Amino acid sequence: MKNFALFEYINVHTHLPTGQNNVFEVTNLYFAQSPPVVQSPISLGLHPWYLGDYSRESASSWFSDRSSQGQVVAIGESGLDKVTDTDWGLQVKAFEQSIAWAIATSKPLVVHCVRAYQACLQILKAHKDSLPTVIFHGYHKNIETARPLLDAGYYLSFGKALCSEHSAAATVFAWMPADLFLLETDHASISIEDVYQRAASIRGLSLSDLQAQVRDNAKILLH
Repeated sequence: MKNFALFEYINVHTHLPTGQNNVFEVTNLYFAQSPPVVQSPISLGLHPWYLGDYSRESASSWFSDRSSQGQVVAIGESGLDKVTDTDWGLQVKAFEQSIAWAIATSKPLVVHCVRAYQACLQILKAHKDSLPTVIFHGYHKNIETARPLLDAGYYLSFGKALCSEHSAAATVFAWMPADLFLLETDHASISIEDVYQRAASIRGLSLSDLQAQVRDNAKILLH
């Protein structure tokens, strides 16, 4: 079990690790990517944008190699994206393989989803009895889209979208249960401190109370 009390901030998903001592940050590596210079816990995933040389065998080899080199705390990001040019069937295969990794390692699955929520939910539902926790990262859609995700017990992770005035993300974040949210920076240049400040304002919490809530949520997921 991680001692999250040692950290002021938890950044559950980033592509730009800072190496700050007061931040527990999970650096995402997508398929065939080399480890970052900054040492941090990592998540390993088959991102639907980066599957050009993908095969089940090459992905398994990459996953095994990277797993032996770093502290893997999550699987992903992986998922489905109807905007990218990547073949849909290939995306589904890679998503299914990432789900299998999450089940085999008992790690949370970080989901990338663009205009494909029903398809993601359908695939995840087929594995609901064996799949550990699921995090839909970079959430910025409305309450109607969020409701079935939350009903399934999935977590929503929020980042830069919270900082836009009157955004759908801010509306969902203010409305949703406190025990199902996380915070992140993804690939944005915004700091995790700024995300926390905005999140605390939206929820009407002190920064310390928000930090305590995120720590409690992370304890359940990242171990």
